[in-house]
Amino acid sequence: MSQYLLTDEQVNNAIRDLPVLSKVVSKALDLMDKDDLDFNEIAETLQHDPGISSRVLKLANSSFYGLSGQIASMKEACTVLGIYTLRNILLSAAALECFPVDVHAVFDREALWLHSFCVAGISKFIARNQRLDHDAAFTAGLLHDIGKFVLDSSFPNEFKEVLKHSDQDKYPQYKVEKEVLGIDHSSIGSHLARKWNFPDVVVSSIASHHDVNEPLSTPIIDVVHIADLIAHELENAQQDGQISLPAEIDSIERLGLTSGQLTEWLPDLLELQSTSKTLLK
Repeated sequence: MSQYLLTDEQVNNAIRDLPVLSKVVSKALDLMDKDDLDFNEIAETLQHDPGISSRVLKLANSSFYGLSGQIASMKEACTVLGIYTLRNILLSAAALECFPVDVHAVFDREALWLHSFCVAGISKFIARNQRLDHDAAFTAGLLHDIGKFVLDSSFPNEFKEVLKHSDQDKYPQYKVEKEVLGIDHSSIGSHLARKWNFPDVVVSSIASHHDVNEPLSTPIIDVVHIADLIAHELENAQQDGQISLPAEIDSIERLGLTSGQLTEWLPDLLELQSTSKTLLK
């Protein structure tokens, strides 16, 4: 297996050269941090970016948030959702704008976004059932693989080799990334999340969703890890018709879940997968 080890300088330059959050998004986030919140000012700011506004409203009206069709304007989004939820939706929408579906990309970006929405929905579902921060879980789930977009954008030739070897050898992609590039998408994605000032809970989940060693794990990391495994199983089932939900893993035990619960939730999980397919249209 050929190696294309990336240097720290290459990685840092790639992060530096990536798109920054738009001025509209940055200003809206700054307004959300003010002590004297003004929902009208936040709404008016977001309306200056039709693309972001459209994404925010589409996410807010999805069944993931239980408000299907109820939010018609950015002002309603601010007042109905609240600032914390709106912030998470805005960060998610901004990521979608920075890494749109691209037919010229090395890999299938649409498939990755569909997977990411599925992980987000399942993460939110599990977190809500376990009385955890389900908004943070949704955002962490949606952005857990954002490092793959970075690799595709900044190192397309090297990433193409990763995809080829992962497919040929039937070996987990993140492990091939480590062997070929010396870094994986989790690490490079967390660098980007820090650059964009994402919440620590999101950064840590991006960094560790494949590495859930108990000393460093948190409930949200465990949630995203389980959701990622489930989403892959649901996707594979579309090809072979077999669903094998994860069982007997530490993350399930730490969250107080059982494999039986996951099986009981299967109809809901399949519905979440179906919902995720509507959000890129």
